[in-house]
This record gives sequence, structure tokens and C-alpha cells, in this order.
Amino acid sequence: MKVGIISIHSAPYKDSIYSVLSKKNGIELSVFTLYSKSKTHDEWKKTNKLPYINTYSSKVLRLPFFGDYHRDALKFIKNGEFDVVLINGYYPLTCFSILRYLRRKKIKYVYSADTVASKPGILAAIKRRIMRSYINDAISLWVPGKKSLDYHMNTLRLDRTKIYTGSYTFDNQAIHEIIEKNKHEFLKVRESVGISETSFLFLFVGKLIKKRNVKKLIEAFNEIIKLNNNVELLIIGDGEENDYVIKSKSLNNNIHHIERVDFDGLHKYYSIANCYVHPGIEPFSLALVEGSIAGLPIISSYEVGAAMDVLADGENGYVLHFNTTDELKNKMELVINNKFSRDAVSSISSELINYRGHKWAASQLAQALRSNEDVYKK
Repeated sequence: MKVGIISIHSAPYKDSIYSVLSKKNGIELSVFTLYSKSKTHDEWKKTNKLPYINTYSSKVLRLPFFGDYHRDALKFIKNGEFDVVLINGYYPLTCFSILRYLRRKKIKYVYSADTVASKPGILAAIKRRIMRSYINDAISLWVPGKKSLDYHMNTLRLDRTKIYTGSYTFDNQAIHEIIEKNKHEFLKVRESVGISETSFLFLFVGKLIKKRNVKKLIEAFNEIIKLNNNVELLIIGDGEENDYVIKSKSLNNNIHHIERVDFDGLHKYYSIANCYVHPGIEPFSLALVEGSIAGLPIISSYEVGAAMDVLADGENGYVLHFNTTDELKNKMELVINNKFSRDAVSSISSELINYRGHKWAASQLAQALRSNEDVYKK
């Protein structure tokens, strides 16, 4: 089976899955990547040595309103003579032109998306209707996890049997081994950031944009240290709220901030943390997943997609149902006071490491690509 993949950019979760897929019997894999680097994740480096053919786009048209159009992407599909194509639902003009071609030529395709909620407005409704039309003609849908699966089932009314998960999945075993190895450098890493050996450390990793609610996190943390000064907060990331974080750090010695860290360098910070916290909004969140891989209790907003996959509320951490500053503060205090199940933390971590890694994700994708039905049931 000849498989063509339209990939948006290099990423550690995609490269590992596609590498496993390329080694499966009966699959001849070719990947076309639109960008050599992610626009939003500087820490994700381009992978040069891959066990499959990977071609990067070199012809991009910058168009007002429509965004970028990659002229050579459609040529890749036309010349590839693929039995099935995996296409991501991003960069509408490039992907829309490919989807139109695939449907016109009756070439089978798998549609991949991470949507977890509908946007309001007439324009969003029109886009949703167009998207559903193309998804209905796909042989299957590949999504990150449970929240996205629920959205496509309940909002777009798609058949559950045609939806596969795992599109955002690391080599969890490898990451866990790195984190465990880094624990031997616990003191050294903490000292490098200026964090006390004995303090309870909260960790957040991500873009510092409004949707991540970093301001709310800092406000809750500032309330906590009024009663407990042996608690610290490490924020890793940059973005539009960078100045606010830097100012907060200057006013509070218990707040630490690192702007940019390469992906390979991030793991050591999970090894020194006591809890991972994400009070924001995000379709999935691989940072939340890595927190669970590291064996940390998790605090997360219900609006973070990955929470449904790695968080059992009240067991290995807490879901923020209302996502207020007071609720966040209360949940952080519960974790500080060991009000969670260490057995649950260990159990969910073990499941991710041993059963739900990149090999499992590649198996999910292989099943999606081999789906025999041409249309979703409405």
C-alpha cells in the first residue's frame, strides 16, 4: 500500500509515529512537509535522519486572507500515485486544494484534526459545514485523544468506528527513561534555576499566550505563598505575556522563568518538579502528557484536551471545572498537602509508558489507513 502524508512541520510526536509506520509490512510511506520548522514551537528541531522519504516544500505563495499556499504539495500528491493519503486539516488553501483533488479523483484519504470545540459565528458555521463534508468522504479520522473524539462524534455526528486516536503521541518510553536519568541530577538542575532543594515545585511549560491563563496561575501562586513560602513555580516558555511573567518574577523570588528550551532539554525540568499545572485552553497539550509520563500529579483545566486522557479527577490530580483563581489555588493547596493518590499517579504513568506510546499510535494510524469503508455514517 502506497501511503502519502501531508505534514505541516517536523515534530517529535509525528517523526516517531511515522518512523514506526514506515517499517510496517505492506506500507510504502512518503511524507511531504510544508514547513521545516513549526511557527509556534521553536524547540522542535528538524529531523534529518528518517527511515522514510520526507520532502520539504520549496514553493510557497503568501496570499492575503487565505494564508500560505504550497504549490508543490498538490504536485506531490498527483505524482505519487498513492493508494491512500493522510492529510491534516490545517492551512485551509493548501489542504483544501488537495482535498478537492482527492475527492474528484476518488483517492482514499484519512483526515487528521485536533478540534475539540466549535467557534461561534456564521463564518465558523460555514467552515464547519465544509469541513464536515470532507470528513464524511474520508475513509477514517485520526485525532489526538478522547476530547477530540467526543467532539467529532457529538458535534459533527461521525461514526465512532471510523475515528482513531493517538495523532499526538511521543515515544513515551524513551522520554520516561530520560526523565528518570535526569533525576540523578536533581540538585544540580534545581540549583541551575535557583530553586531550593526542599521546596514544592509547580511546573508549567507552554506558549505564554492569553489562552494559557498564565496570569491566573501566577495570581493563585501569589496567594499560596502568603501562607507557605516553601513553594516555588517554574514557567518555561515565551509569548505575548512574556513581560508580565518577567515582572512577576522580579517581584517574587519564588517564581522562576526560562524563555526558550530545546525539546531535548525540557525533560530535565520535569524530573525536578512536584506537580504539573495547566489552567489554560488547548486542543490537546503534550506538555500535560509529559507531566504524567514523569509521574507527576496533574492540575488541569477541563478545556485542555489531554486532561481527558491522562487525568482522573481527585485521583492523580484535579480538573478545574470552573477555572477560577480561587479554584486553582485550592487545588494547588490540595496537591501540596498530598491530597491525591500516588498509586493512581503511578498507574496512569505506567499505562502511557508501556501501552500508549508511539508504537500504539502507529498501530492506530495503520488501522485508519486500511479502513475499507469510503464514507462515514451520518
